[in-house]
Amino acid sequence: MGAVFNEIIGAGNTKVAALFIPKCTALTAAERIEMWVKCGMIAKAGEEALKAKNREALEDLRAQASGQAQLDIDRMISQLQKGR
Repeated sequence: MGAVFNEIIGAGNTKVAALFIPKCTALTAAERIEMWVKCGMIAKAGEEALKAKNREALEDLRAQASGQAQLDIDRMISQLQKGR
């Protein structure tokens, strides 16, 4: 699946490439986060980081985010803090 993703993303079709990310279950959360970022979907990358309880990844994503995505990442960081 990862190879298909790379071919599609290489062709510049981020929307189609994003459809393959959930199917890449053998990959690590960090790899899926990177794939979402390559598709320009920071909030989706944040959801992966939240599932993995990876605060560092969320902080990195927050620095890359803007607008609504930044608000979404802030909410995810808050959720992670409350879950401790």
